[in-house]
Amino acid sequence: MTFRLYNSKKLAADLASGQVTQRDSLKYMMLATALYVQAIYLAFWYGAYRDWGFVVELVSVFVISLVGVHKCYQANGGDQGEEFLARMAALAAPVGFNVMVVSLALGQLVFFASPYVLGTGALRDPDSVYRFIVFLMPIAFTCVYYWRLAHHMASVVFMRNSQVASKA
Repeated sequence: MTFRLYNSKKLAADLASGQVTQRDSLKYMMLATALYVQAIYLAFWYGAYRDWGFVVELVSVFVISLVGVHKCYQANGGDQGEEFLARMAALAAPVGFNVMVVSLALGQLVFFASPYVLGTGALRDPDSVYRFIVFLMPIAFTCVYYWRLAHHMASVVFMRNSQVASKA
């Protein structure tokens, strides 16, 4: 099958006729992930404080995301798996929502509590400590996001195999 980078209409036809393999769906998901990460960090780039930490965070989140998608693909059964894109897209919504809620709550806690915790005078450079914590948060939450997605992908495969075995 031809990889359809620009032609959505032909890709839709390929999907409808079942011509998109599991390996092809992995490529599409990895490209979509790369585009999502790029879009988010491009928006940050134009409005955020730019330094090497930003670039390291961008590269870290990008690599973790691609590795995470591949781990989800493996958890789904790899080349022998079924419905990778459908499962990945469906599970991404609740997993993403849960990770977002926790990350927003923790982010607000760090933001509002840091003057009281870091500003006690016990640290020589509390601003650097705060920036380091904020630097680690997107990386950590990206890891958690893909870890949970892979876990649920494997659960789907396990439940599906159990259903098939019980019917036999």
